[in-house]
Amino acid sequence: DDDEERMHFREALDLHGLDLIISCYSSWVDYEGPSPQTPANIQSELQVFSEELEKAKKLAPIKINAHVGSDLWPNFEDHEALFAGCLQVAEGFPNICFETHRGRP
Repeated sequence: DDDEERMHFREALDLHGLDLIISCYSSWVDYEGPSPQTPANIQSELQVFSEELEKAKKLAPIKINAHVGSDLWPNFEDHEALFAGCLQVAEGFPNICFETHRGRP
């Protein structure tokens, strides 16, 4: 299961004295499958991002690189609302940086 795999991965990192920087997404996780042609709604993006952070937490990364949002959203207010929500979801997680994307659906 995923938790067991994460535990083994963390153990291997510790065994070899390695730190981890991990990416978390709000949609199109790990860029798997075809790129979305329509944007997800803000609540869905926040839910996915929250789930990604909880998974990452189990690996004790030294930094989290967040990939959030979508260029498909038509207005600034949607982007602003998502980012405000992401900041709330990420509260308490140290060392998170947020990437912006051009051309990423």
